[in-house]
Amino acid sequence: MKNVILDYVCPIGHSSLINFYLDNINNNFYKIILNKDIKDDIIKKKKIKFLDFRKSFLVRLYILIKLFKKFKKSNVSCVTMLSYDPLLLILINIFCNLKNIKIFILEHDNISKKKPLKLFFIKILKKKIIHLTYSESAHNFLKKKLLRRSKILYHPIIKYNFNFEKDIEKIKIKKKTILIPTRHHFDELLIQKIVSNNPKIDFLILLKNSNIKKKKFNNYQNVITIEKISDRDLNKINAIYLPLEKNVYNYRVSAWVYRGIAFNKKIILDNNTLYQNEKKKFPNHIFKNTKNIESILIKNLNHKKNLVFIHSYNKKLIKEFNNIPYLNWRDGRVVEGARLESV
Repeated sequence: MKNVILDYVCPIGHSSLINFYLDNINNNFYKIILNKDIKDDIIKKKKIKFLDFRKSFLVRLYILIKLFKKFKKSNVSCVTMLSYDPLLLILINIFCNLKNIKIFILEHDNISKKKPLKLFFIKILKKKIIHLTYSESAHNFLKKKLLRRSKILYHPIIKYNFNFEKDIEKIKIKKKTILIPTRHHFDELLIQKIVSNNPKIDFLILLKNSNIKKKKFNNYQNVITIEKISDRDLNKINAIYLPLEKNVYNYRVSAWVYRGIAFNKKIILDNNTLYQNEKKKFPNHIFKNTKNIESILIKNLNHKKNLVFIHSYNKKLIKEFNNIPYLNWRDGRVVEGARLESV
């Protein structure tokens, strides 16, 4: 049995996530094919091949068709895609006929009611394709609304390695401080509300440089706006508040939840789908946003217990990831004896 990992998109923000999978996969994978744009940020492995996947849709389609035809000739039986475009997959199947290749696709942000055309393409994908989702709500939406086969694969808990850490000046933190990351899809009114209601707490707000130039949130005395934060300073803060747009995160996860737990931080969320999903998985770290934020900051999290929890959580996740090629396409369970047959 020949199994391939493919990621032709490889957004730079996913480099730590990709590295986690690559660092922990077993030898059952025949090849790992990634976009060459991310080569400098990826750990070294013998099986990795970097290809030039152009951004042009037609050129990318041509390259992927050639690639899948090679898979067929090489008798590749399973392809796990760490990212995908549903329309590309539909066209690849038309030109290559993928009926003999088992395909698993990892969901990041394709599932959104704001993208009805993309949802239509997902619905008409080849029925044997199995979706790997990071959230229970996405899993249920795929199965019940789009009539797709789906399996939950939890997001890893990892500390990201940022190269710019040495370039950041130390932030002076004197009292209780909450970090608010706002790179994408944030609700500005939620930030204004929490900052106004908690004048005794300092807020570090991560903003794009363009928003810093606009002097967003400069009218609050308890706010410091920064573009980047180092691991060193992240260790100093007491909690992380995520003012996420409600509709955007109905069927996806926030990487900041998992990064926060990696640093043993309390994560404050508003009462939305993301909160409901993550509270089930991380009851000790996830807190609902209330007027009395200070009561949340008083609570202590045990560092040693958190390390044990992360190790156990990631160990289970790694086992499930390595089992992906052997999943039954109907019920998502590992096919008994598949490993013996593949040797």
